[in-house]
Amino acid sequence: MLRKYKEFTPVYDGNLRHLTIAAARGSGKTFAAIDSTVMFLLQAKANSSAAFFSKTLKQAKASTFPVMKEILSHFPKKFWRYNATEGIYTFKISANDERKLYLLSYDTPDNARSYHPCIIVTDECADMPYDMFGNVIYPMLNPAIADGWWRLTNIGTFRGDTNRFYELYLQGQDAAYPDWHTHIVKASECSRFTPEMLENIKSTLTAAEYAQEYECDPHANVILGSVFGEFFRKYAQSRVDDSYAWIPDLPVYTAWDIGFSDYTAIWFFQVKNNVVNFIDYEEGSGQLVGYYADIMLKKPYHYGQAVLPFDGASNNIRGLPVMTQLSSFGFRTTSIPPVAKHVQVDSARTLLQSCSFHDTNTKKGRERLVNWCYKMDRKTGMKLPIFDHDENSHGAEAFCYAAISKHVWQAGKFVDLNHLNDPHHNNFAYNGYADSYSPFGG
Repeated sequence: MLRKYKEFTPVYDGNLRHLTIAAARGSGKTFAAIDSTVMFLLQAKANSSAAFFSKTLKQAKASTFPVMKEILSHFPKKFWRYNATEGIYTFKISANDERKLYLLSYDTPDNARSYHPCIIVTDECADMPYDMFGNVIYPMLNPAIADGWWRLTNIGTFRGDTNRFYELYLQGQDAAYPDWHTHIVKASECSRFTPEMLENIKSTLTAAEYAQEYECDPHANVILGSVFGEFFRKYAQSRVDDSYAWIPDLPVYTAWDIGFSDYTAIWFFQVKNNVVNFIDYEEGSGQLVGYYADIMLKKPYHYGQAVLPFDGASNNIRGLPVMTQLSSFGFRTTSIPPVAKHVQVDSARTLLQSCSFHDTNTKKGRERLVNWCYKMDRKTGMKLPIFDHDENSHGAEAFCYAAISKHVWQAGKFVDLNHLNDPHHNNFAYNGYADSYSPFGG
């Protein structure tokens, strides 16, 4: 409508109904997506609407404002209005025709269910909760509103290959989905970047960071500030396959992080010859213990002990300790001692050097694991020794509990972990590898 960066020509093609675009930082993908959305909205049926999703409403407003400011400068003021509080742009075509662009967020999915736009853009799609696309966003589309015309555009920069954005990108390359399309814009192929600019950018990033953020490499698996991302990519990525499956003759242990308003996360794993294989993962929010017990009992596994956090005997959900409730369903339970967070993290990093994952069953858990991050100092860009508490932390912490629970399955040999809190115990390097002590070292 205003400008068509030649690299983003597909975004303006109204014949492409499903379009996923992976593009370098600063390539102009957000401008092209919003600009084309306004163009399609003004061409659509009377009273049509569009939706632009970001991780938060604040981010959606910040991303769209400079683009909309430029677009709207070409229209008379009486033609449009902006409700900054709710994040709604309205275009008044006539007395009986108002078209709206709604700014929505991934962190409040239920707020989006009442909208039925014919155009949807998901910005930084890798930030989208995995199940939100199928449960919320895609069902929102209402082709009937626009006489059968509609458009879904997913844009972003790769953040590894364990999220919905990467899956949508692959779907657009699959001949089984002829209506889905993908497009990629690498910095080295984008006219907005000069060779000098790219050299300056390279000097400030690691090779893996540059490959992911600017050359659109989904397998670089670099999430800035990720606690486990680099360890997972370096050690565990090669041992993710559906061949790492359930062995019926072995017990299945579970490791839990418990929440009610927050998530409850459960890793399912088996141990053979002292090697841990994660075969399954479940999570949920706002559910009672019986909900998770029912899920477990419907699986074909026979269970070893359920590993709970140190407060499992006292952490109540609706009146009774979780440990007590699980025992009432016939599960054997144990709780780990209170171990310092950095010890949990280094134990998990050690485990990642040898464990394996069933690809299909643990996809969500692996996403949680690699997306758990340190908090970042906004001024310096440095990692702080503090961990984010978000939707990813519960699955990651449950993995940590599995990593420090060797005593659960090591028959006849209890490993006392309490000494790890001793300030004189310094075998763990906070940002390094746990070389001196390994809970899976035999």
